Amino acid sequence: KDEKSGMWSAATIRRIARLSPTVKHLVLEVAKPSPTSLAFSFTPGQWIDFQIPAHSLIGGYSIISTPELLNQKSHVEIAVKVSRHPPAAWVHNDAEEGSEVLIKPGGNFGLVQPEKTNSVFIAGGIGVTPFISMIRSLKAGQSGSKDPPTSEYLNPKCSLIYTAKKSEELLFMDELRGLCDQSVFSVTKRDGSWTGHTGRIDSKLVAHFLKPETEKETRMNGDVTPSSLPTNFYVCGPPEMTDTVRNMLLSLDVPSQRILFEKWW
Repeated sequence: KDEKSGMWSAATIRRIARLSPTVKHLVLEVAKPSPTSLAFSFTPGQWIDFQIPAHSLIGGYSIISTPELLNQKSHVEIAVKVSRHPPAAWVHNDAEEGSEVLIKPGGNFGLVQPEKTNSVFIAGGIGVTPFISMIRSLKAGQSGSKDPPTSEYLNPKCSLIYTAKKSEELLFMDELRGLCDQSVFSVTKRDGSWTGHTGRIDSKLVAHFLKPETEKETRMNGDVTPSSLPTNFYVCGPPEMTDTVRNMLLSLDVPSQRILFEKWW
């Protein structure tokens, strides 16, 4: 077990912004560690346990920023969806810039061999949050992987399928569209301003991101090409959505070891 996972770090809210009608964005400045404590650190895809003042209940929120931002500015960013759970309710109703909280990293969701595999991220609602950190880090070359690229010609592809109830709940859409090689944004309830894809994630949509491939690398002109690389599928969202998409991928003959998922609660 990671020793850091059991240690709390003090943090101060430096900025609060509204990302959507139901989601707030917090920028936290992490305090410098004491001589007897370890510095806060995380890998893309992890969450933080989040303890608010004078309350024993703990919230869990995926980190949307990169380790590089932590290294440069001591900042960690999270996106919190409104709920009656006390920490989330506090964020939406009582938190102020300057409020102090306690945080510690948790979870083991993250990128697996990103230098050697294409990545397809499939998100439902607020389940996009760990992918924001993962995609930002992947594109910045800060994936957290210890495996070096096996060839200078490797350039794995990054794709995203992201669905939400309404278009106003699609977080960071412009940024994610710019970062990903392919992306599909979908809403389950069409509104007047939305002209994109409508409907839940289905096998036809997922199949668009599949290609004939084997676990063996094929080569063109002696070099490994992105189209020949295996693909990892990362899934995050409500439990029912996550189970449905995982079963969908299995039915499309995606190997189970290539499906990595996390359910939010």
